[in-house]
Amino acid sequence: MKIELLTWDKIPLAIELIGNTFLQFVAPDYSEEGVKAFFEFINDEKMINSMEFFGAFEDDELKGVLSVNNNRSHICCLFVKASDHNRGIAKNLLKFLLANSDNNFYTVNSSPYAVGFYEAIGFEATGIQQVLDGIKFTPMKYQR
Repeated sequence: MKIELLTWDKIPLAIELIGNTFLQFVAPDYSEEGVKAFFEFINDEKMINSMEFFGAFEDDELKGVLSVNNNRSHICCLFVKASDHNRGIAKNLLKFLLANSDNNFYTVNSSPYAVGFYEAIGFEATGIQQVLDGIKFTPMKYQR
């Protein structure tokens, strides 16, 4: 498994992986408004330009994507292809982030689907589940 900062030419592939995985695992918990808002978010050029994207590759195939902003302290998206779940890819993407940034804490607005994953790796909820523009999330924080 190779993890690298994605170049701009690979961002569309990352957005495609994020969208497809979102539809399979996260969208079922969202209203139509939430699904629409999420796709507007991941297709917003200004938002994309504010993020850094990291990709996990195996045999030159993109298996997982992590996007961050706020000087690598906020996780915007963390998605792994369905066929590659439970292989440690998301965990390795987060380890890569920790090794390549010096922040004391990291935040994420976790979907209901991912709360258990984030808790298992040391994130703690900083509030209750919320809904904004139809998007359900739990604010969470990881402290080094």
